[in-house]
Amino acid sequence: MKIGVTVIICSILYSLLLSFVYFSKQRIENSENKIYSVLIRITLIGLFLELFCCFLIPLKDINLFFNIFNGIFNRTFLI
Repeated sequence: MKIGVTVIICSILYSLLLSFVYFSKQRIENSENKIYSVLIRITLIGLFLELFCCFLIPLKDINLFFNIFNGIFNRTFLI
């Protein structure tokens, strides 16, 4: 599990660096740039959801609240 979380954290750092460089520069407004900016945002959201899912899995047996919260995050990640 630690290797998987490490890969996710490295991916988040790389994606944040990529998005910082991409959004800090001026771009021509065309469809390719709009699609790419949406893809960067979706990738970051997906990586954070996957990271939260990895941390919530061990907590699912503590009480009903964590079990429901874990189910919501897992379903949102799969969407």
